[in-house]
Amino acid sequence: MLSNEIRESFLEFYRQKGHTELPSASVVPVADPTLLLINAGMAPLKRYFMGQEKPPAPTATNAQKCIRTIDIEQVGKTNRHNTFFEMLGKFSFGAYFKAEAMRYTIEWMSSRDWLNLDTSRLYITHHEKDEETRNLWLKELGWPEERLFGLGDADNRWAAGDTGPWGYDTEYFWDFAPDGQPVDRARFIELSNSGRIVEIGNDVFMQFQRAEDGSDSELPSRNVDYGGGLERFSMVKQDVRTVYKTDCMDYLIRGFAEVVNRATKHSPGDDELFELGSRGFNPYWLAADHIRTATVMLGDGINPGNNGRNYVLRKLIRRIISRAFILGVREPFIMGLSDLVIAKLGSHYGDLQRNRERLILPWITKEEEQFFAVMNRSFDDVMEQVRSARESGGSLSGSFAFEMYDTYGFPFEVTRDLCELEGVALDEASFNEEMEAQRERARSAGKFEGDMGRQEETALDVKFLGYEMTSAEVTVRSVEALADIRGIAPLIAPEDPKSGPAVPGIRMVTDSTPFYSNSGGQPDDSGWLPLDGQNYAMQSGNTRGVHIVRGEPGIEEGSRVIIAVNQMRREALRRPHTTNHLMLEALKQVLGGHVTQAGSQLSEDEIRFDFSHFQAAGREELQQIEELVNRWIIEDHPVVQDSMPLTRAKEMGVTAVFDEKYGNEVRVISIGEGDEDSVEGWVSRELCGGTHLDHTSQACRFVIVKEESVQSGIRRIYALTGFKALAFANAAREAADGLALHYKVPLPIPTGTSDLDDYAVRTGEWRNDLLGRISETEQSAREARQQAVEARRELEVGGMVEGLAAQAQELKGLRVLVRAVELGQREDVKYLVEKLGGQVWKDSYLVFLAANVDGKAVLVGKLSKEALDSGLKASELIREAAKICQGGGGGRPDFAEAGGKDGSMNSAAAEKVMELVNAVLGS
Repeated sequence: MLSNEIRESFLEFYRQKGHTELPSASVVPVADPTLLLINAGMAPLKRYFMGQEKPPAPTATNAQKCIRTIDIEQVGKTNRHNTFFEMLGKFSFGAYFKAEAMRYTIEWMSSRDWLNLDTSRLYITHHEKDEETRNLWLKELGWPEERLFGLGDADNRWAAGDTGPWGYDTEYFWDFAPDGQPVDRARFIELSNSGRIVEIGNDVFMQFQRAEDGSDSELPSRNVDYGGGLERFSMVKQDVRTVYKTDCMDYLIRGFAEVVNRATKHSPGDDELFELGSRGFNPYWLAADHIRTATVMLGDGINPGNNGRNYVLRKLIRRIISRAFILGVREPFIMGLSDLVIAKLGSHYGDLQRNRERLILPWITKEEEQFFAVMNRSFDDVMEQVRSARESGGSLSGSFAFEMYDTYGFPFEVTRDLCELEGVALDEASFNEEMEAQRERARSAGKFEGDMGRQEETALDVKFLGYEMTSAEVTVRSVEALADIRGIAPLIAPEDPKSGPAVPGIRMVTDSTPFYSNSGGQPDDSGWLPLDGQNYAMQSGNTRGVHIVRGEPGIEEGSRVIIAVNQMRREALRRPHTTNHLMLEALKQVLGGHVTQAGSQLSEDEIRFDFSHFQAAGREELQQIEELVNRWIIEDHPVVQDSMPLTRAKEMGVTAVFDEKYGNEVRVISIGEGDEDSVEGWVSRELCGGTHLDHTSQACRFVIVKEESVQSGIRRIYALTGFKALAFANAAREAADGLALHYKVPLPIPTGTSDLDDYAVRTGEWRNDLLGRISETEQSAREARQQAVEARRELEVGGMVEGLAAQAQELKGLRVLVRAVELGQREDVKYLVEKLGGQVWKDSYLVFLAANVDGKAVLVGKLSKEALDSGLKASELIREAAKICQGGGGGRPDFAEAGGKDGSMNSAAAEKVMELVNAVLGS
């Protein structure tokens, strides 16, 4: 029975029992920053079990995608560890309890119409204190006592934590190698630890609630959560002792074996593919497991990155490639195997098929391209050092591992894995020391913050008033004189701290403040302290309630003062902050739901926003994003700002950042109008502690200035709002006016029509006409320049062809020309070689020129078919010559080129090539 058949059998059984089939949730948790990935069948349904939300039906069933990476280092070392698995689940939300749940489970497992398992090989456990479950098994369900065992809390008690819901469970085990007689309790425990007897499912009975004082009470609704691993049932039905021999995995193992065979001509047998081997590790198992997991993660919108679940995905892909490298694979291959996963799982998990072209293929292609480049550049060097350490009986230097990481991008975890595979110790302490030193250097470069929803009070217990007002009378808690505030208060003391006179000031701490302190990408507020007829300039001091004041106002502790935020600057910060939220939503709508925020920095009417995406956003995509945001601005949506418990925000599905730490009370920014208890209907709904507009129209206008790459998988947008967006638009209009006049392409004039689409078409046609005219002009200029270059080259260099041809010597029927020359341009060298080999001589030639061009070496070689037949290769000749000139390069056997730092060695390079040619052809 194949795994797809087992899954369908399970779902159909419970559909016939009146259960509603639920689709698998994404492996990305919804509104739960405490969970990295969905790692259990009930995890997406937790809100129903906790009574936080009404379930869609009283009973339900599903097959849930799950990922657990806590034991990732064990994958490939045991026959049972996997990072991805499918959990078959049945759930009752108060509809039935123990008796029905147990009866359904054993019926599906044992009935001839369903799984048809041999019950003599099934064992069942229950909690030793749960007499109710024991009696139900023995008296109501007639289960034989010799295969029913009571165990303790570690085995048969489930709990959400130290407090909260909990319940006993009953678990189902399969004996893979029965010897004809039931085993006793002690032997059962021994065999379940050895792997002969394996758990295949369990029914959890959520019945009790534990209070802080340790007392228990009955839950208002008694629930059932059953989970059974599809891979485990596949082992049972296919009678194999490892998941890697089931149809869940064997097709991937054999697929990876074909990849290795194509690269190395080695065809591994079944022993190599399906046994652990002498080193206690099977790379085929690891590759198959990780490819399956990575494909599922990509299909659910996770992209490779450097944090959280994104880093888990990147680590999986890198582990696949590094193991493939050890086996001799040097070219990308993962997508071909991911297609096998999509074909296997896609009929049930439709996201895999829908997202193949949009998410899976682009990300795998990008990650493989980048990491194969790293591995091709550095793998051999690392392996040489690892094997050298093994042969000498020493350890691999942590400094070397750091150098490979810092200089060449070779991941430390891959170096560690290679050391483990070769049995070599790694000096991790020295690596960590150098890594910490690098982090310390990086800290001085500043911090690029993510947007936060924190509203917790600082250690100073200062109340923030800035959501409701921009000026307030406050009490001064402390005052500290500062001899020079340059360097710590750039908004009010921008003078260079390294030159000029000092700027005195004070650090003033107050009990409350309307001044926003640098957080979530929004910078400090600035403003004034009006006192005794003067306005002293002041700004926030990076911590709520701390202010830096320019001058010496003579304030004492305990005094009451009025402080006022610069409202114009505050507005110029509110505009980009609210627009930032609109832009994130637009990015998701245009580029895809996989987009997540990776960083944000705001200044007056300016946005710098980092987000996850696998490629550059196209011009049309950026235009769509810009149009969406401006549409929302024009539509004048209300911006609603609420404070609420974090738990309620999670229940509502409000956007949160996984790596962010939140307090118990958070601020939710909702744009538009929608369902109060969810994210449905809203333009945007996010956790954010910053200051925002009251209506989107106050942002005035939004313009994207630039989109660029920050690092692999992370893009950055620079954008403008408000007055700066207007200034940018005016400058762009002036440029367009000038170009239209210069190229005689008049701007489209409004005709009075109300048809927006018609005007958009006409402006698009004008843009295309203008760009076409510019392109034609540039093409004409390029052609004229190229003609001038070719004429110069023919005049200055072409005359050398005849003289060089006359210097050729004949060896074994080949015309051989190997010479050192002095030329003015790099392109001249290739021109001469192409002229000689292909035009002057049509066949039977070998041409190699080593030129000194402005002190740099330029090496070019070309061989005819006859020269190749003699055993010579241009790429090999070039490589040896380049070493002499302190350079490198390569190419094809028939044509190759290289460069070098030392052009004065061109004659020596030519002599080396001639030496190699003579060695093959004879002098």
